[in-house]
Amino acid sequence: MHQRRKNFSQQRYGNIDVFVKDPLTNPINQEAVFSRLNSVLPDHFLDLVDIVYVGKFPFLDDNSVNATYADGAIYTSNDQDNEEDMLDDIVHEFAHALEEKANYDIYSDSKIENEFLTKRSKLEVLLNYEDHGTTELNFLNTKFDKNLDFYFFHEVGYDKLASLSMGLFLSPYSITSLREYFSIGFEEYYLGSRDELRKISPSVYEKISLLSDPDWQNKNF
Repeated sequence: MHQRRKNFSQQRYGNIDVFVKDPLTNPINQEAVFSRLNSVLPDHFLDLVDIVYVGKFPFLDDNSVNATYADGAIYTSNDQDNEEDMLDDIVHEFAHALEEKANYDIYSDSKIENEFLTKRSKLEVLLNYEDHGTTELNFLNTKFDKNLDFYFFHEVGYDKLASLSMGLFLSPYSITSLREYFSIGFEEYYLGSRDELRKISPSVYEKISLLSDPDWQNKNF
């Protein structure tokens, strides 16, 4: 126990407080990760998270995820492949922090939901055409659905799903729920191609562009 305590460290990188519970398993430049984070996200988004915890957390393993957002904090696994992998996970959770803060502003006009469901419906037609029956599944459920998740990734398969959804969704993971559709779009906006996001998910692009303006945010949150 005494040995593990020596590994504890708390640092501040720009706007971000970081507490390392367990050291990273790979040689990753943590400072570079958080420096990039500070440079890509607006300050009013960075302020949504009080602290980022890095380490081994059983609840991440239990849910088969690398990171999660809860109660103003981001918890991310210390088992990361590289700097980009770690940054992706953290930015994704900032999207969920924004969802919690601005849920009404993001979803109340139903534009993102309608866009998501239209794409889901098109994908369902393609899946049935490919003899992946969907009769017992509810493609209009915008929340995470275990049955749909199992169907997407075990019955259809990740590679096939990626191929069929190309041009409809940014990634297979964004198909799983409305929340992930928005969060993957958030990642693309700040870490990928905004042109690609605008082409594939225009409603998500427009909403994030609006929320990125701190003056608009201050008037509406």
